[in-house]
Amino acid sequence: MSENKRPATNSRHAGPGGPGGPGRGPGGPPGMVTEKAKDFRGSMLKLIRYISGFKLSLLLVLIFVVISLIFSIVGPKVLALATDELSTAVLESLTTGIIDVDFIYIRNIALILAGM
Repeated sequence: MSENKRPATNSRHAGPGGPGGPGRGPGGPPGMVTEKAKDFRGSMLKLIRYISGFKLSLLLVLIFVVISLIFSIVGPKVLALATDELSTAVLESLTTGIIDVDFIYIRNIALILAGM
């Protein structure tokens, strides 16, 4: 009778990603390979030297990121002004029966939002 033997495997790397199954390496989330940097300082110096040729581009990107952040905070607050105006007009129309919406104010808010 012939024996069907499996080749010996290292128990630490039993599966495709280690003992935890596919994509699970020791000490990290699934699919992530964690490895300590051998020369962090040297790698950072190399990276800084490489990106030093892109100083203007990086500055522009940083400026646009800050502007985008400001707009993402201010935009909803400006939009809330138009919403408040509409809700106030609707509530007043329930008591008086007359709908009085300041469309010029809402148009100005829409223009501000379009400008942003």
